[in-house]
Amino acid sequence: RNGVGKRVDVAMDDAFAYFNSSAAMAHRVYLDHNDPDAVANTMPARPVKALDGWLVISAVTRKQIDAAFDAIGRPEQVDELIAEHGVRKLSFPMLDALEVVTQTQTVEHWVREFSARDVPHEPCHTVDQHLASDYVEQAELYSEHDWPDIGRVRQIRHPARFTSWPRLGHRSPPPPAPQRPER
Repeated sequence: RNGVGKRVDVAMDDAFAYFNSSAAMAHRVYLDHNDPDAVANTMPARPVKALDGWLVISAVTRKQIDAAFDAIGRPEQVDELIAEHGVRKLSFPMLDALEVVTQTQTVEHWVREFSARDVPHEPCHTVDQHLASDYVEQAELYSEHDWPDIGRVRQIRHPARFTSWPRLGHRSPPPPAPQRPER
């Protein structure tokens, strides 16, 4: 806040490990015992089906879980699920119960319902939907370049942004691939 920047080092392995830890390391969280139910509960949320696509719902606090079940019109089901499965084993039964209802309406419908109740969620996108999204355009996530002997190429920018540097990304083509000898 004083107008002077700070150096931020982000090691590629650190970023990769952090990003993938919930999926790749779930079976290595509990070191002193091998409790399959605890391990299953550390797995990342699975998508739930809607009538015309998929959503990820990440309700983790009691307030968010109550709001998610209110959104699907079944607020009474929360206490039933907790009584049957306990809090530690709630993730997947909760998603199963939500999905019974979410598959009856469109993704757009559920985005409105969950947004109105502050339930963390996000629609799942195809690659084409991602590329066409307003966010991708506003974030200037990709750029297109003409590369000699290759043609138009889409490139993603570096995710870090700095006030003193332009968008980081490759502006030139990679060197030509070495030719393999004929066999």
